[in-house]
Amino acid sequence: MLVLVTTFGFYVWYQQNKVTVSSVGEIQVAVADSSGPLPPTDTSRTPLRPGGTTTTITPAPADTGPFIAPAPDFNGSSSVPVANLLDYARRMRFDPGRGAELALPVDEYGRIRMVRLEPLVNLRRLDSTAFAQGRVIARVSSQAALPALSLHNGENFIWIQGSLGAPVVAEVWSTSAFASPKRLPLTYTARPPIGAPDGKDAFWLGDNNARVLWIACGRGWCHS
Repeated sequence: MLVLVTTFGFYVWYQQNKVTVSSVGEIQVAVADSSGPLPPTDTSRTPLRPGGTTTTITPAPADTGPFIAPAPDFNGSSSVPVANLLDYARRMRFDPGRGAELALPVDEYGRIRMVRLEPLVNLRRLDSTAFAQGRVIARVSSQAALPALSLHNGENFIWIQGSLGAPVVAEVWSTSAFASPKRLPLTYTARPPIGAPDGKDAFWLGDNNARVLWIACGRGWCHS
């Protein structure tokens, strides 16, 4: 059954049934087909125009929640090729807003080279189980090599596996050609250093002659 609502002085034709409203507020019903009730309304399909095509409305995907770094699909970095390590590292997300940049001394050509330190997104959510499995905790993009920190020119990832004690077992994975993972000696401490900036999970302290790398580790900190 199709119900048509008309206004004063307006005539509607529908399937050869004429409906007239002779006074304000009067409503008349035109019965187009009285053979049975209308089929249920499909709320997932909305007409674009009368008699025209329809479009399907797809519900928005559900919020999957905050990013938490997944466990690696290998047992120890020495058990797989470097390419596999880098594939895993590139699946991570990093937070430049909670990291820091470091300006290196001007080189012989007068260029200022930068080092960008970006901690893992939601780094503080990693627990002891995650560290026992191993996790990439930061990305370091450098415009120059820093041998003291095993950093190559280019993109580097800092990996930690094991218990958070002193010392910490850490490595640097680099995208530089033929670069194998290098050990990065880190020390764990429960308290942040004096002068630690607010709102940061990774930063640099000290001068260019004694630059120290600090990264959040569990509830404490790891530093070079």
